[in-house]
Amino acid sequence: MVEFLGALGAKNIEWKESKDSFVSGIANFSMNNSEDQQEFIWEIDEKDVPGENVFNLAKFIKERELLSIDMITITRGELYRIFTAEFGVTKEYFLEALESLENIEVSMIDDGEKTDSFFIHE
Repeated sequence: MVEFLGALGAKNIEWKESKDSFVSGIANFSMNNSEDQQEFIWEIDEKDVPGENVFNLAKFIKERELLSIDMITITRGELYRIFTAEFGVTKEYFLEALESLENIEVSMIDDGEKTDSFFIHE
């Protein structure tokens, strides 16, 4: 979760609750502005949490600054080429990680209600 929200610009996460079916907290997008934060909840059963490959890809995307808001800024082919060159992983590893990453949807909470979602897409 840290890698996913971090790729989207979160500088820090304050965890509120963690259960078998969800995690919630507040993502801070600026360390100097307490108004630049967003409460969130990720509803997912613990058994369905993506594997390390997904979070490795999210971390890679963040470190390479390959997102514009929530959209990957390079083609799938280019992302595949540079990710696999750096990590020496298979095409299957990459495709599984990318598909899983694109299936993550974390709900934004405003005034106790779900209002929007965080996600990453091509």
